[in-house]
Amino acid sequence: MKHRDTEELATVLEEYIDSRREYILGVADEVVFETDDPTEAAVLAISGSPTQ
Repeated sequence: MKHRDTEELATVLEEYIDSRREYILGVADEVVFETDDPTEAAVLAISGSPTQ
């Protein structure tokens, strides 16, 4: 899913799930590279379980 404000989306999701954020895959000058730097990452993956 593409979202314009991934930080806001992640914050809302964290209200409902015990989650872990992982920043992956940067894109610069048409080159795709691995990164965990939030300022470079093009993908934010969120995994977790529902809170009780």
